[in-house]
Amino acid sequence: MAGYHFQDVTIAVFDIHTTLLPHLADAGDSYRAPFGFLADVTAYNQRYQAAQVVKTPHFEFGNLPRRSQHSHFWGPYAFDSYVQPPDYWALQIPLLGRLSNLEVGLNMSYPFLTHFGLKIWLSPLGWSTMLILCLQGKILKREIIEVMGKITGRTFTATSNADDHPFVIAGQGRGMTDIFKYCQDLLCDEIYTPGKQPHPAMKIPRHFVISLNKYTGDTVQYKQMPPADQGLMLSILYGRDIDAATVVGGGAPKVNCTEICGPNFALTDFNHGTLLFAQREAQTPEREGKGYCLSNNLRESLLMTLSQMYFYKLSKDIESTARVAELRERTKTNLGWIKSQYPNVFCQNLFRQHNDLLQICC
Repeated sequence: MAGYHFQDVTIAVFDIHTTLLPHLADAGDSYRAPFGFLADVTAYNQRYQAAQVVKTPHFEFGNLPRRSQHSHFWGPYAFDSYVQPPDYWALQIPLLGRLSNLEVGLNMSYPFLTHFGLKIWLSPLGWSTMLILCLQGKILKREIIEVMGKITGRTFTATSNADDHPFVIAGQGRGMTDIFKYCQDLLCDEIYTPGKQPHPAMKIPRHFVISLNKYTGDTVQYKQMPPADQGLMLSILYGRDIDAATVVGGGAPKVNCTEICGPNFALTDFNHGTLLFAQREAQTPEREGKGYCLSNNLRESLLMTLSQMYFYKLSKDIESTARVAELRERTKTNLGWIKSQYPNVFCQNLFRQHNDLLQICC
């Protein structure tokens, strides 16, 4: 096996909750007063133009940061258009939130775990919670697999000790599912009207994005790697050991491989996640930081693409209001816009390989 030595890894995981309820009845009654703009096209655009911050007891929501607005994804999608200001509601540009009273933390003591954070994305379509772990330092291959195993819940059961759980909420050991449930309950309670809180009508399997940002070792395309190294990449993606014999024997999970600019590649399981290995950026000092940029754009393009795809699917067979019908057409238009305006190789391959996207954007 090649001698890969990792120094910087980012693990992110997000869920997507899509709900029709606020758009099926009197939308103005579905939200608490500070969030009524989510049901009003004009108010949503005005709030974004005014860059107003909305606070609740546990959250603070504001515009996407200006630096993000002109990133490789958000710029072509919305903010670098000749139409200024953009139609924030039509494009479903979300608000970015954070927990202002953070009761969530890590329960892992690895010396290379340097940062843990949560982001909340909120729009009229619903919300998404994104959990981010940053690993920096001397990181053994087995330790990356172990961390992934812990946060996916592979290494503890309901009868485990609290110390076995990778996270804590208010001092109590918890798993990743508990983190998302904690955020979901707070969001429903503080954004939606009591008695009209939506049950998430659809959510995708949580999608992991693991980015290997810095390392020393071989530089080789995935399909040219020996089976042991392919097994290592899959082991990191899934958080469990997958050896060379399993790869050779055909027992390894099937993933979609996207080659990105030479030796860079992404391995994707649509029902689980993506491993991004930008080897050129990870081993070239003058390109340091480019890997983070690629990873951020990949995460955010995935989140926007999947959230709008699932709203479009969810609203297909429901007797809907004019608002739902309009949102459904907007999401289809937006998906086509992402496909045409964002030339990232991973994004383009997603539209070619994902069956649902193929049907929507044929």
